[in-house]
Amino acid sequence: MKRAYIICQDLNHLAGTELETLITASVFIEKRIANKVIVFSSHKASNKVREYCSSYSFIYKSYPRIFNTYFGQVIQARLKIIFKFLNCDYNPLHFFYWLNVRFRFNTNIAYIITPTYSDYYIPVVKGLKKNVIHIRFTGFEKNYTPTKSRIKDFEKVKVLFVTCSFQKRILQRLSKNINVSIIDVFLWNEEVLINLERQNGRSQRLGMLCRISPEKNIEDGIRLIARLRNEIDVRLVVQGFCSSENYFKQLKDLIEDLDLNAFIDLQAFNLSQNLIPSFLQSIDCLIITSKGEGGPTAGLEAMASGTPVISYDVGAMQERLGKLSDRLIAQDFDDMYMKIHNLYSLIDSDLKLLQKELKERYVIFFSNPTKMERLICALNENACH
Repeated sequence: MKRAYIICQDLNHLAGTELETLITASVFIEKRIANKVIVFSSHKASNKVREYCSSYSFIYKSYPRIFNTYFGQVIQARLKIIFKFLNCDYNPLHFFYWLNVRFRFNTNIAYIITPTYSDYYIPVVKGLKKNVIHIRFTGFEKNYTPTKSRIKDFEKVKVLFVTCSFQKRILQRLSKNINVSIIDVFLWNEEVLINLERQNGRSQRLGMLCRISPEKNIEDGIRLIARLRNEIDVRLVVQGFCSSENYFKQLKDLIEDLDLNAFIDLQAFNLSQNLIPSFLQSIDCLIITSKGEGGPTAGLEAMASGTPVISYDVGAMQERLGKLSDRLIAQDFDDMYMKIHNLYSLIDSDLKLLQKELKERYVIFFSNPTKMERLICALNENACH
């Protein structure tokens, strides 16, 4: 029996990384990549997450509760002293958990989903056999510079998955022995998005669909509205799970200072997947102002639905948009302002053509079946190039 672990840091809510985890697990089952699929998160998965995938026979696991008890913390503190002496910069109890998994169970695949800035997964890499480990980078820092120890780990794992060529070049410049494969993110509601028909006319609304946290740089979206409203009657709706109350307050204060309360709707709750199509249908354009991304998922969802997306040059966005990048990828704030302004200057027939081109590009190059084939190839052999 083939056993696979799909591993992420947390499964508390349904955002990009969490959905990527669940979709990947479903692909493993549907394509019979493994007979037994264990979805592992550092903390217990929420009931909302479990209900979302109740039709799939996943096994959910997390670290034992005893790790967080007083007794567990005492053992952890003592082990950390020994690990520090050995120059081991990772969680001792988590390491021994995965070492136990290695020797007790026949694990064929460990598929780790993580942003580059996180190190929660290091005990997994240290504890399991390297030749079963695959690492999927979701968020990817533009100037990512891992330590020498981390580079050695990357050389030993089977495959590193990234979303675009730029990220692959960064990793392969670190070492020629790192095996890298490019596969973009899966979309949970792909069929609905592709079949979505854009309505005629314009809503005069821009949208941001992202986690409300500092790396998303939402303040640029707010300042764009302040500047655009000098010439265009436009509004902004921001929707996403709030991971930083302080940042949310800073954004509310900025909206207040710029006197934009009537024109910006900042909603700090995660939009369920079945509502994303209607959200995209209700806006003229999705904007992405992040400082660093792996994907992002919302950009791909917009393309699938034929919704124009204007983005900073982050993650896979330039590669996704291809020949449309000249019109939709912004190099800085002023450039994004001009590209949004130009979008609203398009006549209806040109806007319809742009929407059609975006959807067609998604279907040809980024559909789920295409990505599944690449994933299966990479898991069964070496990386797909």
